[in-house]
Amino acid sequence: MIEVLFLGTSASAPSAQRGLSALIVKHNDLHFLVDCGEGTTRQIRKSETEFEKIKRILLTHGHLDHILGLGGLVGAFRHDEPIKELEIFGGKYTLERVRPLVNDVVLRGQQAPMPLHFREIVPGTFFEADHLRVTAFPVTHRGVDCLGYLFEEKDRRASSGDKRGPLQKGAKLAIVGDTGRTDNLVETVRDADALVIESTYVDKEVDMARGFSHLTARDAAELAVRAGIKQLILTHISRRYRAKDVLAQARSVFPNTVVARDFDNFQIGGDPA
Repeated sequence: MIEVLFLGTSASAPSAQRGLSALIVKHNDLHFLVDCGEGTTRQIRKSETEFEKIKRILLTHGHLDHILGLGGLVGAFRHDEPIKELEIFGGKYTLERVRPLVNDVVLRGQQAPMPLHFREIVPGTFFEADHLRVTAFPVTHRGVDCLGYLFEEKDRRASSGDKRGPLQKGAKLAIVGDTGRTDNLVETVRDADALVIESTYVDKEVDMARGFSHLTARDAAELAVRAGIKQLILTHISRRYRAKDVLAQARSVFPNTVVARDFDNFQIGGDPA
């Protein structure tokens, strides 16, 4: 089983109810923070997540609403939430924006209080454990090196007494940050148990969505249909819309859709290994 805890679900700027983009993917003892919008440190505290478990941060792209919270988070690690090690993963351009934020602004050229690694990644598998594989894939948004992430639980056989049980299919979670296209994602996310994806606009402002390289709720739902997704989870919601209106548009195309709220927790797949 894979768990997803949403920390921030707003697009571009926070609202009274929603923080900026951030979520935690959990599998057994592994925790991955995906994106780190402004205010993420506060959201982690409110969620009662243990800071020491956040050792890996995966960034979808380098826009400020997805990375600016790294300043506060690294500051927290430096002052009152010590951890043993931190890895920050992202594309080349993303890390070019993140390094000065962390090194020059937060650390002011001083040594980090823990081993700190900036891991430049390209599409492909970049993390693998006994029961989990994490793969980056290219996403089309404004700028370069935009990435989505697949979390795939490895298939395994369940023990049944002294005999080996049947092969159990592992859970598959796809996470897409900001994107203006879906046609190039169909095969990558196909048959995922859950797809987390942006839904910044609705149909009445489709021209604006295209101009800023974002999706409408209908775009996301149509991708879910084409790719055989089991559950669609929408995030990155504009402050101009009510969640129920975004949800209604998506459900008219793909009924098994939810709009994530801050601190919503979803369980993807079956029992943990």
